Amino acid sequence: MPERSTPEWALDAGPDDRAAGGSGRDNRSGDSVGEDGQGRGHRPRPWWTDELDGPGSVAYGEPSPPLTPMGGTPAPTSAPADREAHRPVQQGRRDEASQASRQGGSEPANEPAAGRSGPAEPTARSGQAGRAGQAESAGAASGTQPEPRATSPAREPRGSSWLGWLPERLRPAPGDLRVLAWWALTRVGILLVAMTGPWLFHGTGKIPGFWDSWKQWDFWHFDRIATFGYFAPGWSTPIEAFFPGFPMVLRLGALVGIPTVVGGVVVSFVAGGVAAVALARLADREWGPGAGRYAAAMWMLAPPAIFLAAPYTEALFLALAIPAWLSARRGTWWLAGVLAAGACSVRVSGIFLVVALAVEFLTSGRRKQWLSGLWLALPAVPVLGYMAFLQANTGDWLRWYHAQSQGWYRGFTPPWDAYFNTWNAAIGHTAFGDVSDALRANFEWMFRAELVAMLLGLVVTVVLLTLRRWGEATWVGVQVAAFATSYWFFSVPRSTLLWFPLWIGLGALAVRRPWVWRAYAILAVPLFGIWAAAYLTGRWSG
Repeated sequence: MPERSTPEWALDAGPDDRAAGGSGRDNRSGDSVGEDGQGRGHRPRPWWTDELDGPGSVAYGEPSPPLTPMGGTPAPTSAPADREAHRPVQQGRRDEASQASRQGGSEPANEPAAGRSGPAEPTARSGQAGRAGQAESAGAASGTQPEPRATSPAREPRGSSWLGWLPERLRPAPGDLRVLAWWALTRVGILLVAMTGPWLFHGTGKIPGFWDSWKQWDFWHFDRIATFGYFAPGWSTPIEAFFPGFPMVLRLGALVGIPTVVGGVVVSFVAGGVAAVALARLADREWGPGAGRYAAAMWMLAPPAIFLAAPYTEALFLALAIPAWLSARRGTWWLAGVLAAGACSVRVSGIFLVVALAVEFLTSGRRKQWLSGLWLALPAVPVLGYMAFLQANTGDWLRWYHAQSQGWYRGFTPPWDAYFNTWNAAIGHTAFGDVSDALRANFEWMFRAELVAMLLGLVVTVVLLTLRRWGEATWVGVQVAAFATSYWFFSVPRSTLLWFPLWIGLGALAVRRPWVWRAYAILAVPLFGIWAAAYLTGRWSG
């Protein structure tokens, strides 16, 4: 093997070793090293070090020549520096160390504090880091500056720069911003309908104001609960059918001076944006990039999507239900349980969501992690709390269910009877009481929409079962079964907004068949405007 110079670490010994003659001790091997590098107890170098540290390697003090694109090594431009030239420098260092030890053991100025109690850490380490360190030392001795180390490029920040003040986990991605832009644009469209609809379609009497146009149908029940509670006198409708989550939010706004109708519209706007982003993320996760933006756009333009802007419960419920499902698909069951509990406080549909989440847990391969599944018991807290509240005031634990039967004909009915009752109402064979001909025609058309929505729900359930997506099939199928066992099919078109597997499936289909999106937009946008105008002018719209 070629003759080696004395390692630099042997020169930077502690004061005690210098007093003994300038020799040091290797921390790693425990061998004494003399000036010639061959001290007592010297161990022979293994054979593989000859292969790794052969001529031309950095262990010999010579940098390896760069490789050419063709795989060879170019001819050296200059002869390698003579290693003997470094010996006077090293001998000078030994003389300085010996002189310092004779003067009382004072330390060299450049020695680190860690070297005071023992030998300094060797600069020549095994591997790439040690070779880089030797190359830098050789460059410093020869008067050349070492090349700066390459650093990895900085990761591009997530989202837009104007949202940089948000934590990275809360910062929306560019895809989320596009979905939110679509959401805002469709809200502008609804705003135009709300401003012009009453002028174009209003009947006799004074034209209502802008905010009065939003006060339709179920809003009055939410307003009553938020203002006076459930059991204040003077209200004949059994409003116990409505769960307290949404009225409580309106009540909080009223406490700071926000009218309930304004608070309801604002809550639907914000919650709908959250639901749109969650729907897009869920679709992209299930079916790949691109499905999310189509799914969200189709959901925003659905014919009954006016209820995502109205002061109703749909937007707030979906802002909790879709993230709950997304969390479950990611395996974050504690978050799914917390969000599902919030959804259960808003709508009775939250109970169906918990059933679907339980099926998803049992069929997802995580059923062995039963401790995670216990989080799905958390939604029972708001449901049982509301039932206990009703029992304390009415003596009936199921007062919410009986109220739906009394006020909205949702008592149990065989499915075939429910179908024929709906069919008769759709073809004009049902008397709706003392109503105008226009309102009767409105009811007939809406019951036809109920039949179409029920057929759609059956198709979606069968498709999900065929795809063996058991959790989503349960989510849609349980709702379809509940509607099919009422006196007639009622509010089914509005509930299609809750069937997020439907919109995800349409989004995935639009990615593979772009004409699906174009055909959907051509058919859905006119119905979207008609449905919005119907609600804003006081007509029944599901």
